[in-house]
Amino acid sequence: MDNPNDQIRGANKDLRTRLMGIVTRKNLNAQLPKEDASSISEIVEMLITNGVIPTTEGGKSRESAEVITGMGDRVDRGEIITPVEFSNGTYTNAIGRFDTLLPDIER
Repeated sequence: MDNPNDQIRGANKDLRTRLMGIVTRKNLNAQLPKEDASSISEIVEMLITNGVIPTTEGGKSRESAEVITGMGDRVDRGEIITPVEFSNGTYTNAIGRFDTLLPDIER
């Protein structure tokens, strides 16, 4: 099993790539606060604001994006995420939320 930090880096990169694909297809790049440097939370917020992510999903999507961004920031700072902390479900559930939500939006 990969260490949690590697798994988080990989999952965050994949999610960010999927979100940016949606942003590009919807021609919303100019709406991003930091363009290519925007965080997952900032991208999700912009997609909610522009109606790409339905407002009914907005609250939970925001929460999930904050969990994902926060964990990614910790990894980027060099903090070691323990397997116990990683497996508590908060982060993996947040990633799973987008794995469930995005296919409909990506179509």
